[in-house]
Amino acid sequence: MIIFIESNTSGSGKKFLEYCNKFKLQYFFLTKNPNKYGWKNDFNYLKCNTNNYSEIYKICSNLIKNYKIKIIFSTSDSFISIAYKLSRIFNLNKNNYNFLYKCRSKFKLLNLLKKNKFVKRKFGKLNLKKKIFNKTIIIKPNSGTGSKNIYKIKSGIKLEKEKLSLLENNDFYIFEEFIKGQEYSLEVFIYNKRIIYKQLIKKETNANFVETGHFASKKIDNFKQKQQNKLLRYLQNLKLDTCFLHIELKFIKNNIEIIEINPRLCGGNISDLIQISTNLDLIKIFLNLIKNESFSKIKLNKEFNGSEYKIQYLIPNANKRIKKIHINKSKKILETKIYRDKLMNYSYIKNNFEDRIGHIIFKNKNNYKINKDYKFIYK
Repeated sequence: MIIFIESNTSGSGKKFLEYCNKFKLQYFFLTKNPNKYGWKNDFNYLKCNTNNYSEIYKICSNLIKNYKIKIIFSTSDSFISIAYKLSRIFNLNKNNYNFLYKCRSKFKLLNLLKKNKFVKRKFGKLNLKKKIFNKTIIIKPNSGTGSKNIYKIKSGIKLEKEKLSLLENNDFYIFEEFIKGQEYSLEVFIYNKRIIYKQLIKKETNANFVETGHFASKKIDNFKQKQQNKLLRYLQNLKLDTCFLHIELKFIKNNIEIIEINPRLCGGNISDLIQISTNLDLIKIFLNLIKNESFSKIKLNKEFNGSEYKIQYLIPNANKRIKKIHINKSKKILETKIYRDKLMNYSYIKNNFEDRIGHIIFKNKNNYKINKDYKFIYK
């Protein structure tokens, strides 16, 4: 049995609960507001104030006394640390919580990674009263997520405090030296202190750092293998028990420059891209392991389906309500999903992940241009 605390609003969070229903795996889904997800399926909600740690602790304690709980889990950036903390407190796993907690503070994590030579760029807490340095920098919230409130400041341009969005819960801005280069994410699954899965994903972003697409292929997965192995050895020595890691990085010459480490399953429906390109369903594998399925029966060898695969996010280009999205039929398109809740609530471009109102997954052989196969029809 599993306790889920809130969820992301992309497909992976919903898929966890759907699979639990399908596999008849008992669970409790703790949420402050079930209606915010827009899911019509019959999920086992347990309404509570998830912003109150004491209330969550009390509920989890009572559930553990009365049910055989295997793990406390979340797919939400805002609640993943609480889920790992409670799993450790109740002896459900032996994760290195100190490291996972640092992942939620970009400043603390960057300092740790710098000591281990995975970060070479300059960074620090933002202080507008002091001159930073004469280079292009990225400004972002210390605990932010979803590409919100990120600014790219060119060299020599004075930053005005009034132009920065206000942050909540005593959060603060940090600055980082901007490093040119292709960005990737390394998706890692650790189970019972072993790295049992990893895959490198190539990213595509727009000028506002919103991820507009991801690529998967055997060639990409094998890229810079020596540098990847160095990072994997470091992760193995951290003594993590059972967790997912979503690591954003760049390869600069013969080194890895880590941007962020998020202690969660890859978001943005990347798990769908992985499943289509390699036949591996990470969510199903995770739940089967939680059910005490024999590890030997879990198939983890990636079998790439040839070609290159891409997930293209559908992002509007106008500040207008959308009537519908027209998508042409094509043999290259393997999956189409419209995020109905986001589509209904869309009214203007926010330049963050909230702009993504759907996605298409397709074979990307010969640089196939998917943009011609869909269009937005505005009201």
